[in-house]
Amino acid sequence: MIIRVEWATPTFAQLEALDQQLAFEIVERVDLLASFPESGAPLERLHRSLRGCRQLIVGKKHRVVYEYDTEAKEVWVLAVQHCRQRLPSARELKRRRRAGEESGE
Repeated sequence: MIIRVEWATPTFAQLEALDQQLAFEIVERVDLLASFPESGAPLERLHRSLRGCRQLIVGKKHRVVYEYDTEAKEVWVLAVQHCRQRLPSARELKRRRRAGEESGE
């Protein structure tokens, strides 16, 4: 089963701000989510409000926050950030996904 991977618009800006090699590594890891959408660690364990969200750690220092929608068979990439940064709030992640859906990404 192949899952569709979508990127929220603000996430592209975060990706573009990174070193090119790191950005390519992140894109490669995210592409694997089409085949293995549950490979990231659930964030609900850290914050109850982030239910349904997962994270991939890339290069030991960066995190990709995504949501896997099992019914729609979609992965939404919602944030790319340094691991030292505070996780976005559930409200912020929902806003990013809505914005991505409305823009037809």
